[in-house]
Amino acid sequence: IELHIKNEGGATATISKVEIVGVGTGSPTDTSTIPAGSESTITVNLSTNSLTGKVIPGATYTIKVYTAAGNVYSTQIVAESKS
Repeated sequence: IELHIKNEGGATATISKVEIVGVGTGSPTDTSTIPAGSESTITVNLSTNSLTGKVIPGATYTIKVYTAAGNVYSTQIVAESKS
């Protein structure tokens, strides 16, 4: 999956893990450090739950982004297919 993330905090954030609740978790495959006030797109390969591990375009999911500092940020997204 690809996620566009904006760091609205006052310090650099390092993304350590991403979870799509009920689907799976993964770590960023590329640069995961986002300076304060910056935006970045990160790619995450998910290890999925074999029973529910499919992301369906148009469906709404809760995403949790975990930082190396121990913070967890949660939001809801609508999945899109990449064309």
